[in-house]
Amino acid sequence: GLDYGCGPNPVFAKMLNQAGYPTNSYDPIFFPNLPKSTQSFVTCSEVVEHFIHPQQDFADLFSRAGPASQVFLMTEFYQESFDFAQWHYIRDPTHVHFYCKETMKWLSKYFRRPVEIIGPRIAIYGPQQKLSPTGFWPIG
Repeated sequence: GLDYGCGPNPVFAKMLNQAGYPTNSYDPIFFPNLPKSTQSFVTCSEVVEHFIHPQQDFADLFSRAGPASQVFLMTEFYQESFDFAQWHYIRDPTHVHFYCKETMKWLSKYFRRPVEIIGPRIAIYGPQQKLSPTGFWPIG
């Protein structure tokens, strides 16, 4: 697997490795070497809001997953009920793009991968599997 955009301390990759899911770390600044092969899964947690070139960055992200692989995205989805000017997510100056559930559905069509949206933060692309109670690791 691949933890895409892990930052300086790849905690999520460490957790996945400890749980028995071999996971590489990628971050354009801290871990710039990407595996050459596609991965059995790709996680991208709290990263897409930092994408400077979303079209290019999403294409790169999805290209890292094999055709039968899952891509796990986590970001806070904007909702119409939010007061945008007061939304805490815009206060981080490194958050340069914001997404809603409709964007996640559009990405599903564009990259031809089914999506399951779980709550206000998670989108899982690719073959749908039964997940563990934590909501992240496939069972069996």
